[in-house]
Amino acid sequence: MLYEIVSILYQVNDLSLAMDMILDTIAEYFKLKNIGVAVLDDIFEQYRIIGKRGFSDALCDTFRIVPTEQINGKTLSSDGKTLVRILNQNIKIGEKNIATDPQLQQLLFFPVRYHEKLIGFVILGSDSPHSFLSPEDEQILSMFSTLIGPVLFTFDPVKKASNTFENIISKIIKDRVYEARLVLNPISFSVFRLVFRESLTDSLLFEDAVKNYQHEFHKVLADKGDLIWLTADTAFFIYSGAGLFEAETLAGELKNRLNAICKLDETLPLLTLKYTCISYPQSGDNAIDIIRSLWMKLFEEIYLMEE
Repeated sequence: MLYEIVSILYQVNDLSLAMDMILDTIAEYFKLKNIGVAVLDDIFEQYRIIGKRGFSDALCDTFRIVPTEQINGKTLSSDGKTLVRILNQNIKIGEKNIATDPQLQQLLFFPVRYHEKLIGFVILGSDSPHSFLSPEDEQILSMFSTLIGPVLFTFDPVKKASNTFENIISKIIKDRVYEARLVLNPISFSVFRLVFRESLTDSLLFEDAVKNYQHEFHKVLADKGDLIWLTADTAFFIYSGAGLFEAETLAGELKNRLNAICKLDETLPLLTLKYTCISYPQSGDNAIDIIRSLWMKLFEEIYLMEE
């Protein structure tokens, strides 16, 4: 599930949405309340918290640490977790004493790296003096922290907060919404994800399976709108002149078709087709709202599938 979520994160082009997905994933998967993500501000050479759950605003606003400083006498590791115990509701960063939230008794730091460079930390807080993660969960969280490195690096959120990039899909959505607004027509957008029910370690088997399923996509969707494959297993679809009901109906038809093919051809690996559909003007009146809704709904679909 974490790999599926990360693959969505790599396609999101909005920092606040990506941060929400990262924090929600950690909160839901590990059942934690106090979570923060800190990144390196290259201008001031300090790590600061840019996203949080549970931690107070006061703590996050005052938390600043330069790479060479210690927290309560401990240097944060760039290779593995660092446990910092809190005494008397304070932590000492270098020569500064910072008041923490009253209930916190320990902080756990997991490094976020990209291209061998330490760019930030996932920070967890606990109100218990005892260990609050199993060794298996620590290993998974360490992996997840590594996987989100490219996301934080791509946005460069501290230095370029006002210059987040616009990918081609967002431009297409903006153009199509503008055209639909001019002629007072609805337009719908969908994202489809092929989720295989078994691990396909054979790359040739995966490639053949994807080609077969992509062929069915074109049969159902090609004459209805514009189909764009973002990755081998993720497709973006634009349905001009159609509202949300028509888009959902068409997506359901495609899902039923793929299910039928799975049953008829035993050589094809089983899969689940996950999809989300939104439309203009029902689901938002601008491209930013539509993009955020699309990815967040797909994110929720993966959670629902796993649960």
